Amino acid sequence: MREIALTWSLCSGVCFLRQRALIDWIRLASTACEFWTDTAQGVFELRYVRNKDQREVDFLVLRNKEPWYLFECKSQETKGGTDLLRYQSLICAPHAVQLVHVKGFDRVDKTSGVRVVDYARFFSGWV
Repeated sequence: MREIALTWSLCSGVCFLRQRALIDWIRLASTACEFWTDTAQGVFELRYVRNKDQREVDFLVLRNKEPWYLFECKSQETKGGTDLLRYQSLICAPHAVQLVHVKGFDRVDKTSGVRVVDYARFFSGWV
């Protein structure tokens, strides 16, 4: 039995939604999902992931109803998150990235193996 509840929510549970970086991120991710769906690359959906213990990963992109990309959004924290790795293993998402608002930042965290990258840099290659 899966402990994950996938819900469409961009507001509840995201404590720093008011920050410009996250709002920009939501717009970029939402636009990318719409573009890929509109250009017949599959059906893409942007979701929020949280379990019954309130552990969360900020966003999940579904591709044809299957987990594809997990995202954790942080302001300045460049150390890879453990919840991101936990959920990637749990739901078998092939990609997991921690997005930060640090201009030009792009490294793989040596401890966790998670790619930590500036959100603008990351999304520049998406659409």
